[in-house]
Amino acid sequence: MQNLKSQYWRTIGDVQLKDLVFIDERSVNLAMTRCYGRAKKGKRAYSKSPYNRGQNITMIGAIATTGFLAHARI
Repeated sequence: MQNLKSQYWRTIGDVQLKDLVFIDERSVNLAMTRCYGRAKKGKRAYSKSPYNRGQNITMIGAIATTGFLAHARI
């Protein structure tokens, strides 16, 4: 195990910071809503929520040390 760690750090040590790109993927459903709410003492919390399942939205983005590179909505 220790040998693998040493090998990893020798390999990653050659990578330049400017060459790194980080990619993130997120997903959200437009019908997502909270099940509980808060209200002042003696008051009732009201809210509207969708009745159907809603649409799923997926977003992907890429960022590097130079800034934001790209984004896509699928």
